Amino acid sequence: MMTVHRLPSCSWVFRTLITLSVVAFGTHSPTALAEEQATPPAAGAEAKFARSPITISPETTVIDGPVLENGYIDYVAALNQQLSAGVTVENNAAVLMLQVTGPKELGNHAEQYCQMLEIPQLPPAGNYLVTAERFEVPDQNPAISEQRLAEHDRAMKRPWTAKELPVLARWLEQQAPQFELIEKATQRPRYYTPLIAGKPAAVVAVLLPQAQTSRTLARSLMIRCMFRLGEGDVRGAWSDVQTMHRLARLVGQGSTLIEGLVGLAINAMAHSATIQVAQSEHLTPELAAAILKDVDQLTPVCNMADKVNVAERYMFLDSVGLILREGPDGLGLLESNIEASPTAKVVGQIVLQSVDADQTLRMGNRWYDRIVAEMRLPTFAERRTVADLTNKDLAELKSNTTGANAAITLLAGSSQERGEMFGEVLISLLLPAIQHVEVAMERSRMTADLSRIALALRMHHLKTGAFPAELRELVPGQLPELPTDRFTGQPLRYTGTETHCRVMSAGKNGKFDTELNSAPENNADDLVIELNVMAVE
Repeated sequence: MMTVHRLPSCSWVFRTLITLSVVAFGTHSPTALAEEQATPPAAGAEAKFARSPITISPETTVIDGPVLENGYIDYVAALNQQLSAGVTVENNAAVLMLQVTGPKELGNHAEQYCQMLEIPQLPPAGNYLVTAERFEVPDQNPAISEQRLAEHDRAMKRPWTAKELPVLARWLEQQAPQFELIEKATQRPRYYTPLIAGKPAAVVAVLLPQAQTSRTLARSLMIRCMFRLGEGDVRGAWSDVQTMHRLARLVGQGSTLIEGLVGLAINAMAHSATIQVAQSEHLTPELAAAILKDVDQLTPVCNMADKVNVAERYMFLDSVGLILREGPDGLGLLESNIEASPTAKVVGQIVLQSVDADQTLRMGNRWYDRIVAEMRLPTFAERRTVADLTNKDLAELKSNTTGANAAITLLAGSSQERGEMFGEVLISLLLPAIQHVEVAMERSRMTADLSRIALALRMHHLKTGAFPAELRELVPGQLPELPTDRFTGQPLRYTGTETHCRVMSAGKNGKFDTELNSAPENNADDLVIELNVMAVE
């Protein structure tokens, strides 16, 4: 199944546009529908903006091209131009990754996708990666057993050996060429996956199949990493972790929030593997120091504010054009469960015909400017304070865009008032859930800090035979300075003994949800790392 960048439910938009007409004419019923079909609306009543009524300017469309024949900005083409600048077949990691996974996930778009990558089309069948859960599963009995799923889950979480999981060991051996190609792909500096719009041809319907396949590659690397740790190959395991980190940052080059979040998820897997590396009995002081240096040199996965500023903003601007082009039917293209009578749709079209679309775009851009500025504040506390105000204003905006008052404005207000109201309706639906994105970004940063601390703790243990009584003992021997809890600005919680230690961040709610001696898997919000090692004899 393809991953689609879809917008939330548009039912409020549609209801707002046609509230009064639905009251007057009702929704579909057999009798009403027959009468309406027998009496078609007046000529021209359902005319749409075949030519764009939008003024192209930095305040409205933001960019000035490329422009379609009908005068609308082609935002999908604009994104592809921006993303592909400087990309070649030789420096694009996506080219090799497609050779690993094959074109299956691209479906009917495989030919177009390969053309945009400037490579020959790949055959449907080939020597592509077989995922661990599908390995040795007969085609005539495609169901995956509970045992196989349990083995797959276990193999991703902790070190294992060929003796423990022989089927997965055979899988790794047979998939060795694909793993080699994955590693080679992540050595490339760019990652351009063409954005292909389905129907409607809009940013909101862009297909992102490679976002899902990149997670498949990361899970495969995680399994091999745990196998290598189980077999005592710490250097090989760390090589897999580094490949995961590179993969996360490549996927993070994508323009959408979805790709950014997938990059953060892969990054989190890599840091989870780092904790396992830090506990390995085969880890030496020299290798631990080298790994800590590698972690210190990691760059951020991506800049989510840039994604909101460009692709998410383009989605809003493009959606306005889509609705103007298609009329109320454009909303149905975005939300399949919307249905109203033909007469109601005509009234909605009349409303759209008198909307000042420039005002709609200016209003939307003001909101995106505000959100981007919020996301670029330096600390989580600052962003959270501003976000609370933003959410309050958004809640008020949404309440103003529902019910009869909104419909009256759309039907009886001036064109500018209608444009403003139309923009508020779309903003209340299309503006991404920034708070969740910001928490994901902060968790990623905090997880990286915890990985560094875990390696420093193990270095201390390798040197002294025990974990420190307090984290400050790591400075300056293992760390130049001690990270604080990014969510609270306060010291991290810590306990340490000779063979066990635990470090905790309070997480987004700023509270430690469980006591330090509780099982970490019970912590829904806290970020927790634990190290358990053998006592030094």
